[in-house]
This record gives sequence, C-alpha cells and structure tokens, in this order.
Amino acid sequence: GEEADRLMPLLYHVLGLGDPDATLQHVEPQQLRRQILYAVRTIIERRLDLSPLLIVVEDLHWADAASLEALRFVMDRLERTRLMLLVTHRPAPDNDQLNSSRVSHTALRLSPLN
Repeated sequence: GEEADRLMPLLYHVLGLGDPDATLQHVEPQQLRRQILYAVRTIIERRLDLSPLLIVVEDLHWADAASLEALRFVMDRLERTRLMLLVTHRPAPDNDQLNSSRVSHTALRLSPLN
C-alpha cells in the first residue's frame, strides 16, 4: 500500500539499484539518511509483527559507518522487541562498535581457529 510505496525508493537506493521513480533526486543528504533509517526500522517492525526475528551480521569489522549507524539505530529503538542480532567480527581495537547501554548483550570470545 501507501507505506510500501514510500519505502520502496529508499530500499532501491540502499541496495544500489537506483531510484526507480526519481523521488530521491532532490532530497538533502541528511534528510535521506533519516528516511533510510526510518525505512529500515519500519521494515523490521513490520516483520516483528509476524514473529520473532534473528538478524545475522557477519564480518562486522568490514561494515561502513552508515551500516553501523543503521544497526545502532535499530538496536536502540527496538530494544524491547523479539529481535535478536547475531554479530560476528574479528578482534579489533574498536570491536565494541555496537555496544549500547540500553541493550543487553553477550559476547563470546573465541580462540583463533587454526
């Protein structure tokens, strides 16, 4: 419906598929950023209406700043839902990139796999 029509151009943009109807062509970068975060949250919320959800993010150490921001945004706004994030990453000085004081989490540190 109407919500899907509003979210579809944003999803195309995020996935690198372009802007099918050129609705984002004149949107300011900060406004586009807010709209994308809203779209990600909305899609996850709609999916959570159906059942619990597990999102797996592998190799977080390769994530760009925008992806990290989107994950933090989702974590902070969906903290009391039936959402679980499973994140893997290599050890690094900034490996606590998604830690949030509002979200409970468990870290499992594994020895190198030889």
